[in-house]
Parts: sequence; C-alpha cells; structure tokens
Amino acid sequence: MRKSFWLFAIVLSMSLGIRAQAAPREIPDHFNTGVDTDTELTEIPEPGIYGGIQYKTGAGGQLALDLVYSNRQAGNEIEIRNMDFSRYALLMVNEGKIAVETTVTFRNCKFDAVTTGREDARISYVFEECTLRNFQGSNATFTRCRLGGSSGDALNPYRNVTLRDCYIADLAHPDSGDTVHSDGVQIFGYPSLTAENISFDNCRFEVPAIPGGGSYVNACLMIAPEKSGAKGIYFTNCILNGGGYAIYTLVKDGFSLENVVLCNISVGDAARYGTFYHRNVTAGVTMENIYTTDTLYVGSRFVDEEGRIHFSVTNDTAQERKLMIVTPRQTIILPVKACPPYEDRTADMTFEDFPFDIDVVVPGAQWAVCYDITDGCTQIALYAERKS
Repeated sequence: MRKSFWLFAIVLSMSLGIRAQAAPREIPDHFNTGVDTDTELTEIPEPGIYGGIQYKTGAGGQLALDLVYSNRQAGNEIEIRNMDFSRYALLMVNEGKIAVETTVTFRNCKFDAVTTGREDARISYVFEECTLRNFQGSNATFTRCRLGGSSGDALNPYRNVTLRDCYIADLAHPDSGDTVHSDGVQIFGYPSLTAENISFDNCRFEVPAIPGGGSYVNACLMIAPEKSGAKGIYFTNCILNGGGYAIYTLVKDGFSLENVVLCNISVGDAARYGTFYHRNVTAGVTMENIYTTDTLYVGSRFVDEEGRIHFSVTNDTAQERKLMIVTPRQTIILPVKACPPYEDRTADMTFEDFPFDIDVVVPGAQWAVCYDITDGCTQIALYAERKS
C-alpha cells in the first residue's frame, strides 16, 4: 500500500508541477517525544522503595539513586518504567565505585532535573520516551525524549552523551524571577576533563527568546569550552530555531576544539541576532550544509479513533505561509501564522503563542498529502495508512 501511494503521490506532484520530497525521518515534536500521556505514571512522593528500587535523600534534598551501597539486588541490567520523578531532582551517586558494567534504562518516565557524574564510569543511563527539565552529566543516551520547559539550560553534557530523535523546547520564561540565561545545549567542559563523544542526530530545538523578566535564551547550541577543551562533538540532521544566536561557539584561551562537526542543519528565523556567533574559533570545527528553513514542515502524522488524520505543522519562518492539504474528497488551504520576529514579541507571550506543532485535523480520508504553497508548491508530508 505504501509503495502504491508513493507512486500516486509522485504522479500527482508531477501533474501539478509540484516539487516532491522523499519521505523524511519523522521530525521530533510535542506529540512523538516525551512520556506517553495515555499511560498512568507512578509518582515518587518521597524517598523510599518504588518498583523494587530504593531512592534515598541526597545532597540538597535531591532524590539519590545509589547502586553501590543500595539496590545490590537489582542486578546490572535495571529497567525503570512509567515513573514520575518530577517532584525532586534526581542525583546518581557513587558511580565511580561500580565494579561491573551496568545499564539503567528509564522508559516513559518524567523528571525534573537529572544529574549524573561527569567522568567515565562502568555505568550508562538510557532514557527512552522520557520528559526532563534538565540533564547534566555523562554516560547517557536519549531516544525520543523531550527536554526543557523552564528557564535554564536543557542539557549540560560532559562526556559520552548521545541524543537521537529528541525535542528541546520552551526555555524562555520571563516570569521565572531568576536572572539566568538558557541554552538548548551548553557544552562548557570541566577542569582536566575534556568534553568528548557528544552527539545529536535528528534533534529539534525550538527555543525562541521572549523579552522581559530575568531570564533570556542565549543559543540553541552553545559550544563554549571555558574549563577544558572539546572534541568529538557532532550535530547532524538537526533543526534549530531560536536563541540570541542559533549556534554560539567560543573558545577560552588555552583550550581548543577538535573534530566538532555540524552537518545538515536547518535554521529558522526565531533567533534574535542571527545564525552564528564565533569567538576565538580558528580550527577544529567543520560546518556543512547549514541552511535556512524556507517551508512549513510536519512532525507527527497519525489517525485518531474517529478516523481523522492529524498533521503536526510548524512554521519556523518569519513569513505567514499557506498550507494545502489534498485528500480524495477535497483540497484544504489554511494560513499558518509567521514565527514572530523578536521586535514583535512581548513579555506576556508564552511558548504556546508560537506556530509550533499546530494540530491540523483532516476529516476522514484514506490518504492526505500536505504542501507548502507559499512560494511555488512543495510537498512536505503525506499520510496513507489508517487503523483497521
């Protein structure tokens, strides 16, 4: 069915003079990342034993997970599923004392902040379809996670951190009362510890700055090793939209960047000042195919219980755009408002005021194709499958 529909879509595109695009990897958005809202989570109201795992009170009132002096019965492959840790910040302790290779996997869990150790250790953390306010640490992999939702950085990785198909968003909160700057990811290193082996692939950053208050968004990507050098840093196939600058690179005297690669990066119009800020960067950074977002795009596409097709539509450009949806029964044309330039933003705006992840609903149809017809006609998405 999928092949025959693709053939139909190509023929339709040719007959209309439309610029067709190959089926992309699904773009991360509000609907396909983070915890499953249809699943009931077990809340962690206080330190204790939940799901056979003991959580203690850690420094500063954080919730502490210790796999050395506690939880010895848990083994070396630990899975924690459907837990809500958001009442506390979660701190991993005594990692350097773990004697054998250990993996802790969190599936469909919700967190406030998560902090792991900075140095390499015999433990790795896996986060799958989780929601976090912030992560700081090393030795972690994230898949289909959503990070952010408050002032402050979403990620501060040190070593051995991988993100795939993740959504980093909503960092400007003028009413937070805090004097802070936020980055989607800030890589600043640590004394005598090179920032290394950090990669983001098919990740999306939506962090527009909002004026007013004490917090402001500095960058989507901030690679600024102030305390050590950095090497083996990769950002590939990502979408960046926001910050003062979308990409901010700075090297403090005495440090260097090595093998830092940014490739296939789409940059929207939400940045306050522009795409790049570079200071003291003379070598070690490769940038390939960094381009401006020039069409609407679609993340999730799915069918609900009533047989309606949903498209999650985003406009990262500063121009109001036109969305056309073609189905067997009708053609729908809808305006999608522009991503407002910084000078048009006001302190009472929130993340929800931006044209991100708009849920466009198409009444029952066997298939639907989306196009951006603002300038010419570009195919941006299709859906050709339905639940039985």
